Amino acid sequence: MSILARYAGLDYLAVDDLGVGRVEKGESDAAVRLAFTLFDMRYDNAKTTDIATNLTLEEVAARFDERIGRRIAEMTTGYPMLLSEGHDDA
Repeated sequence: MSILARYAGLDYLAVDDLGVGRVEKGESDAAVRLAFTLFDMRYDNAKTTDIATNLTLEEVAARFDERIGRRIAEMTTGYPMLLSEGHDDA
C-alpha cells in the first residue's frame, strides 16, 4: 500500500499548518498534485479531514492551485474558527 493510499484511507486525518514552509519551484508542481490527489481521494470517500492554516481559501488557491482551494471549500461542512494573534491571559 502506498503512503498516499494509507493517508487517503484513514477515517480521520488532521493537516496542521497547511501552507507553512517553502517548496522549491521544481518540487511545487509535484506537491500540489499530491495534495490535490490526497484531498480528492478523501473527499470522494467521505473521509473526515481537519485542516489548520493561517491562509484564507483564496490564499490557498493562489498559493497552491485553484483546484485545491475549491476542493477544500467543497469539503468544508463547519464554520472556520477565527482567533486573533496573541493571547491576553491577564
